[in-house]
Amino acid sequence: MKSQESILLLLKKINENQASQEELNELIEQLKSDEKSELTEQLEIMLNPYKENGRKPLTTSEIENMAKSIFTMDHVKEEEDEESKVLLVKRVSFMRTWWAAAAVFVLAVAGGAYLWNHGSKNERESAAVTKPVQDVAPGKNGAILTLADGSQVELDSSKGGVIATQNGAKVLLKNNQLVYDAQAAEKDKVVYNTVSTPRGRQYQITLPDGSKVWLNAASSIRYPNHFTGSERKVEITGEAYFDVAKDASAPFVVQAGNEDIQVLGTEFNVMSYDDEAYVKTTLVNGSVKVGVDYAARILKPGQQSQVAKNQSLQVKSDIDVDEVIAWKNGRFAFSEVSLETIMKQVARWYDVEVSFNDKIYDIYTMNISRNVPVSKLLQYMEMSGGVHFEIEGKKIIVRK
Repeated sequence: MKSQESILLLLKKINENQASQEELNELIEQLKSDEKSELTEQLEIMLNPYKENGRKPLTTSEIENMAKSIFTMDHVKEEEDEESKVLLVKRVSFMRTWWAAAAVFVLAVAGGAYLWNHGSKNERESAAVTKPVQDVAPGKNGAILTLADGSQVELDSSKGGVIATQNGAKVLLKNNQLVYDAQAAEKDKVVYNTVSTPRGRQYQITLPDGSKVWLNAASSIRYPNHFTGSERKVEITGEAYFDVAKDASAPFVVQAGNEDIQVLGTEFNVMSYDDEAYVKTTLVNGSVKVGVDYAARILKPGQQSQVAKNQSLQVKSDIDVDEVIAWKNGRFAFSEVSLETIMKQVARWYDVEVSFNDKIYDIYTMNISRNVPVSKLLQYMEMSGGVHFEIEGKKIIVRK
């Protein structure tokens, strides 16, 4: 195994983002070939002299748990279906002491190389610090359609075919998706429908003009049963992904809070939850114009507008679009975000309440299927270190 001095030097380089890929690869190969007992012994020797003043040295058990995380968590090849595969769960500690930097070190090395634990699946699952005794199933497809007369239809329990007719326009269910046939609609009579997804549900809709909309959990869209006039306008709450049908004669307009998004034909994502600080519009392709009372900006693909509660507007570039729309593709994907941000999405998708008993300052990077029970999701996050979860019915308690 590498000497204490060389590991310490590399640890320092990694902590300062100065390690070369060759150095990382060399150490990764060494880690893969060494016995875990040798690794933990070397880490113990290396880390204890650099502990924070007034803090007890790490115990062998604590260091073994750190070492175990190297081989069990940072890239887990699920032996089940492809859909449930975990791509990455990584934690970066808010603390920058030498002993805490070891967690950054092992996660950066293993995460950067996507190491795979050669142990059994049972060994990986038993590595979690706290195994929940209760569980919550993931969300699923489903929504409620509110018709113009106020009547409601539960779409997840309805059979296919025509479910309503409004002024000649037909509302149908095809392949578990809501679609409209407005060919026979009375052109001078427009009524409005609303599709809403409760927490723990998502749904796809085809609007009367052929535009496709995906609703995330705890979201809604209000729209006419057929579009008339010089624009096609809808209103949303929560989060929605749009694939807009092109019609140069009638721009498509999305109202999200105080923000208007104008588009001819494009794909974009809008997040407008009440408990979020910003309304975020992310452009996938095409072009959109985002406006508030006193300002407007035209977005390019890969850009994101952020409108605050006070209606201030800013635009960010080089956005990871795949991360933003991961929910639409059945995944949780985050890059260096707070646990609070992650747990907001978890709460909406699993329809649970989240309570923080301790303040968690660490930031997380993860990519995991949304189609796993909440216990498995929390287990993977626990294995990255620094956090524990308890499930009590429909409540998740977070603590250090």
